[in-house]
Amino acid sequence: RNPLVRTGLVARSGQPIRGGGAPTRPRLLGMRALDIQSEITKVLVTEEEIREFGERWDPRPVHVDPVAAAESPFGGLVASSAHLFAIAISLSSVKDIPIAAISSLGFRSIDNHAPVRPGDEITAEVEVLEAREDKPLTRLRTTIANQDGTVVLDGTALVWTEAL
Repeated sequence: RNPLVRTGLVARSGQPIRGGGAPTRPRLLGMRALDIQSEITKVLVTEEEIREFGERWDPRPVHVDPVAAAESPFGGLVASSAHLFAIAISLSSVKDIPIAAISSLGFRSIDNHAPVRPGDEITAEVEVLEAREDKPLTRLRTTIANQDGTVVLDGTALVWTEAL
């Protein structure tokens, strides 16, 4: 079961975007792209999850060994960049933005800004930056922040989409 729960589609003004049924692509394209964003509820990142992911995909001591991680420049366990990227993909695959991602066509940027530690609660914001009228392509920005509001990861991607 996916623990992510959306809080709803909102305009940048903070007002919910309302309408009857799922918006069509023309309705999406009729809006200013920057008016569309999605806020996701908090997701808790646990030590167990950090270590499990690290053991399977990025077995560096800072991700799997609490003793070695304590002696590292991080001063303790931190989530792998690959782990954060996987979380970003999951969080940016939200259902209530009125598009369905068929496939990613490429990540234009992905930047890590701060470590994610066991017990951090992270949130994501997904913004539609551009929805092309001539092709089913949408450019999205995903920003992930911790419980203190510190941005830990952000990036943009071009996604092949279809209207819901």
